[in-house]
This record gives sequence, C-alpha cells and structure tokens, in this order.
Amino acid sequence: MYECIHPYNLTSSNNTTIWRYLDFTKFASLLDTETLFFCRSDKFEDPFEGATSTLTSSKRMSRIEKLVANHPIETDKDAFRERLIINYKNRYHLRKRVAINCWHKNEFESEAMWKLYVPSKEGIAIRTNIGALTSALTKAQSSENVHLADVRYVDYENYEFQDHASLDPFITKRVSFSHENEFRAFIVRDLSDMNLHIELHESPIEHGINVKVDLNELIQDIYIFPTAPAWFKSLVVSICEKYSLNCTINHSSLNKDPVF
Repeated sequence: MYECIHPYNLTSSNNTTIWRYLDFTKFASLLDTETLFFCRSDKFEDPFEGATSTLTSSKRMSRIEKLVANHPIETDKDAFRERLIINYKNRYHLRKRVAINCWHKNEFESEAMWKLYVPSKEGIAIRTNIGALTSALTKAQSSENVHLADVRYVDYENYEFQDHASLDPFITKRVSFSHENEFRAFIVRDLSDMNLHIELHESPIEHGINVKVDLNELIQDIYIFPTAPAWFKSLVVSICEKYSLNCTINHSSLNKDPVF
C-alpha cells in the first residue's frame, strides 16, 4: 500500500488523544464529503503562520554576505547573492504551498476550545488519537503526502530557526498560543521550482485541500456542546445514523451539575 503518512516533528505516540472542535455545519460537511479540510496556511487568522523569528531575520544578510564571500566564482557573486535573497523571499511565498489540518492534544475536554471553535454553541467535538488518524488517512488511500507534527511554542524574539529547515515555521507558534497544545497534519505542494531561483508568486492551492479519510476509523467518540439542548443531540444522533457512523455519542462532561 502507498505510504502517505510521514512524521515530521512527531514526539507524541499513536495513543495520544486528540480533539477537533467543529460547529454543526462543518461536522455535516465532514460526514457528507468524507474528507478532512487542510487550510492553506496563509488563510489562518494568525499572521505569524509560516513566519520566521526576529532573531533569524536579523542574521540573514550577514549569513548571505558570508556565503557570497566564500563563493568560488568571482564573476558570479552578484548573481549568487540575488539567488540567495530570492530563496529567502520564497519562504514567504511558501505559505501558499502548505495546507494544514489542526487538532488539540488533551486527555480531557477543553472548555477553552469549545469557546474558541464553537461560539455558536451548536457543535460537537471529535475525540480520537494519532494512530486512528493515521489509519483513517491510510485506509482511504489518500494520494496526498501527509506530514504529522507536534507544534512547538517559542519566544519569537529570541528563537533562531535552522536555516535549512524551511518547513519548521509551519510547526512553530508563538508561546502565547501554547494553550492550544496543537497537533498538526500538513501537506506541502510543488516545491520542485524552489531551485529555479524565481519568486513563487503562484499557488497550487486555492483555499485548501480536501483529503479523503475513513470516518469510522477516525472518529472514536463524539461529544455534544455542553449547554446544547436535547433536540440538538437528537439531530447529531440522526445524522450519524444517516451516514452509518459507528461511534459513541456523549453529552459534554462539562454539563454535569455541581455537587455541594
């Protein structure tokens, strides 16, 4: 079978629990299309997606001049400098060639994630694990190469990216976002022209990529929004039955009455 899963910076195990919080419209779309949506990285709200750090940027020109000074062909040094500069410019354009699907790592529900991703209060949370996600993508025989990574959280003022690791900014976020405890699956499209030394203004991805997935392999449990009414749970049960989804459907444990 074609191997479509590629760990990139994955330290979590297959048993690590992950969650995806969705409003009802997105959940219905997931069931109807049997696909996970990988959003183009520059379409996220966080403008730092794919960005480098201040420290890394400040050292670029000195690094370029050092490489130019050591370039063996004297008559090619100016052109060599320009090629290096274009390569760095393409780190910005690379955002249009990376698409990301995000999950939250946690053994338990997150009240903060409910508020962030289901503000309408009519939605669900999918509970699964990394191994199930891997199997779900593999069984669906996706033609995409999907990379898996744990997101790391750093101080962007003092962190320096490795120069050769052009994809690291897509698995790195500012420390202020550490509450997301994010796990990512991501796809990279068409990097062959990175070596042509031209700016990559065009994008092979319009808004994102829909990737086929085996839903019964993926979804282990579904949790209903904490304060959702009974009719909403009935609606979720009904649509799951319609699409022959075999999983446990629970009302959020955050809805339990306190004990005094």
